[in-house]
Amino acid sequence: FGDVVCLPGTSEDCRLTPAARTWMENQNESMGGGHCQGFSVLALRMFADKVEETDFGARRTANLELVGNTDLQSSIAEHFTYQVLPPILQKRVSGTPSRVLRTLVRRLNDGGELYTLGIYKRDFTGGHAITPFAVEDRGDGEHRILVYDNNFPGVTRAVDVDVEEETWRYVGGTNPKDTDEVYEGDSETGTLELEIGRAHV
Repeated sequence: FGDVVCLPGTSEDCRLTPAARTWMENQNESMGGGHCQGFSVLALRMFADKVEETDFGARRTANLELVGNTDLQSSIAEHFTYQVLPPILQKRVSGTPSRVLRTLVRRLNDGGELYTLGIYKRDFTGGHAITPFAVEDRGDGEHRILVYDNNFPGVTRAVDVDVEEETWRYVGGTNPKDTDEVYEGDSETGTLELEIGRAHV
């Protein structure tokens, strides 16, 4: 946001304006439900070489330590907040499962924007963010979106999409200790969306 969020007269240490402090506190509170969006967007930016793993203490992403690594924790938190910024919201892709899938396939093929996949329960009582990296066409309208889910490190997982039935389904969770949550939807639910992941470049 720049120094517009700092009280006038502050020097090197920025003292936030009341509005900026409230925004910060609201974002921190919302992270109490999970940091999945931050993990997903930061992973995409590392993949796109916009962020260097070495800045956080390792040459490979898989070797990064999270516990005690306040620089990495802060970066995950920062990337989490991008999802509420207008430039990101304006590029969100939603609609039917087939529309979301077509957009993702096109972008994966043309090397365009990188996206985080936002998934929600049918009644919107829960949501999760995961990182798509490939799509498998299994025939008869059935596809699998292969994803990285930070709750399952080192494991390739998949979102099942049926473009003929206009349905999708994923089993996971925002909490690593509770990973049997069912996320699903159809052409009417609006529970599957793409959010631009190449933010703040």
